[in-house]
Amino acid sequence: SSISVKTSSGMLEKLETIARQLKLKCIQNPQPPSLVHLFITSEAFYIDIVIDSSGNVMKVNIHHQVSKGVGASNSGTVQNCPEIVECLNKQDFDTFVKHLEGLNGVYDLNCNLQDKSRAWQVLCNVE
Repeated sequence: SSISVKTSSGMLEKLETIARQLKLKCIQNPQPPSLVHLFITSEAFYIDIVIDSSGNVMKVNIHHQVSKGVGASNSGTVQNCPEIVECLNKQDFDTFVKHLEGLNGVYDLNCNLQDKSRAWQVLCNVE
């Protein structure tokens, strides 16, 4: 949309609206004095978006959940995403939606979380 986001509450509201449209969940975690972590979550991943008091996005990390199969660690993998930071700070929300749709697409498999985790690992190894 063409409405400019100028505050952290405006950015949070915009991102939560986008997440809801894509059937993802949001959790806000304010960090004193002036940062907010917005977690956009699904079964297989979550995105940690760090927003300052003026609505600037400071950092975006995608955490890929790794299934907790027998003998597996439960750490998962973390992916730093400067390209998402850049598109959000430019208020290019269409590109952000494409990133979320792409993530959803990777995990849109008719299988359990362990198999989805394996599929993600295969894609990472191919890259």
